Amino acid sequence: MDIEGQNVNILIVKLSAIGDVIHTLPSLAELRRLYPDAHITWVIEEAAAEIVRMILTLLRGCEER
Repeated sequence: MDIEGQNVNILIVKLSAIGDVIHTLPSLAELRRLYPDAHITWVIEEAAAEIVRMILTLLRGCEER
């Protein structure tokens, strides 16, 4: 819960090129900082999916330390 006791759901739609998806990562990090309990869904093209999975796995590993 983040906004006045309400659950926050965020949808990011970034279907274009891998570079565009990577440039979206700082926005994702800021959304997570502002809304730590929010459910964030990210829609991307299949071509970028594996890269995003690897990056998110690395970020999760850094947060656990």
